[in-house]
This record gives sequence, C-alpha cells and structure tokens, in this order.
Amino acid sequence: MRARWLIVLFVLFLVAGCDRSDADFFIVVENAKDLTVGSKVVWHGEDVGEVVSVEPQGREVRIAANLREPFREKLRADLRASPAKNPLHGKRPVLELYGGGNPKAPKIQRGQEVVAAGVMNSLRTHSWLTRGNLFIAGAGLALVLMYFVVRGIIRLFTFFLTIAVCAALLWFTRDQWMQYGRDFAGPEFEAKLSRLAEQTIHSPAAVEAWHGIQRQIAGLGEKAADAVKEKLSTKAEELHKKGDDDAAEELSHLRERVGK
Repeated sequence: MRARWLIVLFVLFLVAGCDRSDADFFIVVENAKDLTVGSKVVWHGEDVGEVVSVEPQGREVRIAANLREPFREKLRADLRASPAKNPLHGKRPVLELYGGGNPKAPKIQRGQEVVAAGVMNSLRTHSWLTRGNLFIAGAGLALVLMYFVVRGIIRLFTFFLTIAVCAALLWFTRDQWMQYGRDFAGPEFEAKLSRLAEQTIHSPAAVEAWHGIQRQIAGLGEKAADAVKEKLSTKAEELHKKGDDDAAEELSHLRERVGK
C-alpha cells in the first residue's frame, strides 16, 4: 500500500515538473496583481497567449505562460513582462509584454525566464551606450594615454599594450552598438509609457487609439519618445474633429507627460 502511494506521488511530481518546463516562458515577480491560470498575455494591445501557472516561489511569485503559434516564432529574447491590472485591459488583470521586436536578438526559447519590466525615472531613453558617451570615453582614454606618454611613466611596450586594450574595448563597444544600441532600454521605455497611459487614459475611444499607437511604435528605441508625441497629437486632433473632446483631451494630456 505504501509503495502504491509512493508511485502516485512520484507520477504527480513528474507531471508538475513537465507543466513547469513546457511553458513558453516564465517571470518571477513580487506581486502577481491577481493573475490566475487563463489570464491573457497581451503584447501591444493584442491577445497573444495565456497564463498557465501562478505559483509561490519563496517571497515571490513565478508566473508561467504560453504563446499562440504565430507569436511563438515572432517574439525575441529582448522581451520583458509585467502583470498589469488597469482600465486599458478591462476588468481582468493581464500579463503585459514589452519589447520582443528586435530582429537582431535571438528568438525566445521555450521555458526561458523573461526579465520583469522595471520602472524608469524618465521616458527618455538613457543608455550609457550612446555616441556622445562613446566620444567622451574615447577622449578620456586619449587624455590618459597622453598624460602617461608626456610624463614618461610608461615604457613603449606598456604604451602599445594599452593602445591594443583600448582598441579592443572600443571595437567591442562599437560592435555591441551596431547590434543592439538602437534597441537598448526599448522594453523599459514601453513599460513606463504604458504605466503613464494607465494613469491618464480612461475613455474607450482613447484606449482604442492608444492600442493602435502601441503597435506602431514597437522597436523604435531612442526615437520612440518623439514618435509617440507626434502620433498622440495626430490621434487627439482626429478625435477632436469627431466631437469626442474627452478622449482627445486625455491623449493630449498623455502627450504632455511623455519625455518629462
């Protein structure tokens, strides 16, 4: 009898393990915001999957989700996710996805842990890997080399070794810039922008217009703030002409908060 119970427990353990590993991706967060099994997974306002498990993991919560077939191949490893419960998605909470559109990033792997989207202090994209910062870093390295050369502290071998190291670092930085620089902080930008929209937009017409804008700005990286402001202005003007002044005012108010 005891052996039979041990077999049953072992089978249940295997089934539970398979359920966890078979999910397309998972995130670990402090607050699941009432997400349950079956909650929608939303990407740029579109239903792309569903939550398959919500389990406690110490003081945090592990949320696993599956994607619908077209999006399983489409989303990339720069994906970020965060539970959301706000009027933009109706009365039920959803798992909202950000980023995931960088064509140079690898495809998301089945069972992969996705980074939880954080909150930035500003809507402007702040990445240390910018052309201005690269120029400052290069100028600083040049000044350091000139100082050592002028002072005569280093010898010729050390000088050339330093040059080689600096050249290798600059090459690596340039290579990373060419591959991913344009998309750095894109998911975080989208997450912050979505939170501002939650606080500002309430009318159905404004929500519909906002979801359309979300799909248009995916992957714009550093140019996203200007693009969002321009599209919000256009949509607000269209709604105003249709006589929906409340929705137009909400979009205009959101535009004023972008970039601050």
